[in-house]
Amino acid sequence: MWRPGRRTLLRDRPGRKNCGSENGPGEKALFFFRHQEQINALPESLAAELPLLQSACYLKRVGVPMGKLAAKEFIPEHDLAVSTLIDPSLPVLPLSREQALIYLRKEELLPPGETPLGWTLVAFGGLNLGWIKVLPRRSNNYYPKEWRILKR
Repeated sequence: MWRPGRRTLLRDRPGRKNCGSENGPGEKALFFFRHQEQINALPESLAAELPLLQSACYLKRVGVPMGKLAAKEFIPEHDLAVSTLIDPSLPVLPLSREQALIYLRKEELLPPGETPLGWTLVAFGGLNLGWIKVLPRRSNNYYPKEWRILKR
């Protein structure tokens, strides 16, 4: 069973008590598992039911898709960016309305020079929109192509 670090991407949701004794304050106990090349997360309280469900049903989606392991890195899934599990200490790039529309059209977004390199959340109005990967002098837009805005 593969378990990524709990302390970097996840946090407890308001109004829920911490379920795990090994987690720090504000962290929710989660069970991580692979499903169709993806790493997913479920509340640890549902971990025992997963094998039963897998044996009786075809599971197209289970839990919150966290991302995929590529050759050299972890590629986060869009579902993780918009979930309530995301840690507020991750780097977030707040966007103006025009920049948010550029991002939602899946066009190239040029982040400011002080944006840290690597995976960054983009947000508009305090809501996460998705991920970009900030590289030197450019960025890659990871907004799902089937969700992009086509008309101007």
